[in-house]
Amino acid sequence: ATHRPIANTIDLPAIVTLPPERRYVASSQLAGTIRSHRLNPGIMVRKGDLLVELTSPQFFAMQLDLIRTVLESELATSRAQRLQTIQSDAFAQRILLETTAKAEQLNHRKESLKLQLVSLGLAAQEVDAIIHNKDIVSTLPI
Repeated sequence: ATHRPIANTIDLPAIVTLPPERRYVASSQLAGTIRSHRLNPGIMVRKGDLLVELTSPQFFAMQLDLIRTVLESELATSRAQRLQTIQSDAFAQRILLETTAKAEQLNHRKESLKLQLVSLGLAAQEVDAIIHNKDIVSTLPI
């Protein structure tokens, strides 16, 4: 064997396939439009890296639903606390029970929405900012 110059080179199209154990899929649970991506051929991707930012009407609606539920929950809770001081007759007692049940139901809905947003890819701090600051996150991270 000796070193020799190559006279001709040929460019051929090819598809590179990775073994199944080195393949991963990234997807969103919600439909939407890709706003930006950070994908380039040959880059190393690690768990937790931001790949795509998605704009989704369902994502916005879920955040607004969380804010509305938090506000309704706070209102129902404060109303139930005020009604506890008026416990004078059966009618007031019935309204107190209904208001307390509604406040508990709204608290459960709030916790459910928080878990859904975290499962979609938001950090717990981002969900807390949505609740406390009423800040809507513009893009869904993938």
